[in-house]
Amino acid sequence: GLDRLEGACEAVKISTDDGSRGYHGTVTELFRQDLDRYTGDDVRIYSCGPRPMLRNIQELLTDQPIACQVSLEERMACGIGACLGCVVRTRRSGEGEGYARVCTEGPVFDIRHVRFDDELRPEPGAGVDA
Repeated sequence: GLDRLEGACEAVKISTDDGSRGYHGTVTELFRQDLDRYTGDDVRIYSCGPRPMLRNIQELLTDQPIACQVSLEERMACGIGACLGCVVRTRRSGEGEGYARVCTEGPVFDIRHVRFDDELRPEPGAGVDA
């Protein structure tokens, strides 16, 4: 699929943890190197992947005016929001902190609205942003 990506994108960069291809390191380290190239309202970042990677992207974008949406991968037992198994912590300007169900309010969220600290999971039956 790399040839299709290269045909659709201005630049494709590859990163591997072991250095077997492209940049030797994590994709967030590679992104950090190029971050200052991305400015303006026409830049959008779309990401999915493991929580540590998404947390790193969130930290990198803290002081950046770049829009970023993340697709969260949570376990979804019922898929209709009843079981609260896919709940994630959220924070929204003016609304404070709360929870959102990935299966019904997501799975795509603004990266600035998600809290990626796993140790703070809600208790079953806790209030959920609707």
